[in-house]
Amino acid sequence: MPRPKKEKTGKKAEKKQDERRFYADAASLQAKIDEYFDHIHTTGELVGEEGLAYYLGVTVRTLWNWLSGDRCPDLQETVEMAYTRIQYEMSVDPRFMDKAMASRYIFTKKQKRFGGWQDKTEVSGDVKLEIMMKDYDEELAK
Repeated sequence: MPRPKKEKTGKKAEKKQDERRFYADAASLQAKIDEYFDHIHTTGELVGEEGLAYYLGVTVRTLWNWLSGDRCPDLQETVEMAYTRIQYEMSVDPRFMDKAMASRYIFTKKQKRFGGWQDKTEVSGDVKLEIMMKDYDEELAK
């Protein structure tokens, strides 16, 4: 039975990963993103992150890596704009306002990569209290 290959780490592995690019530059990625939006408008499909990834021929994780700048930082702004366009398309498409689709729209908007909406305020319980005793001790000494 063959042994599984050990995953390489370090600078060589990072360089090899960067060499495996799906798109040569931001312009070629933008052209394919534009094709995706033209496609969904033509077919009447719903816009979404999964559909974009599928149309681009990559995984959603690859999109996330591009969005965060972990991989191919030169594509980051292009992907950010694609996510912004997905948000816009969802906000103007009346199908997302339908009762059955509203929860999908809200869930998507709560995702950090789609703006990170919060429907409740999170309060931190951390309190910092600092007491300066020096001045108080000098008053007692008088």
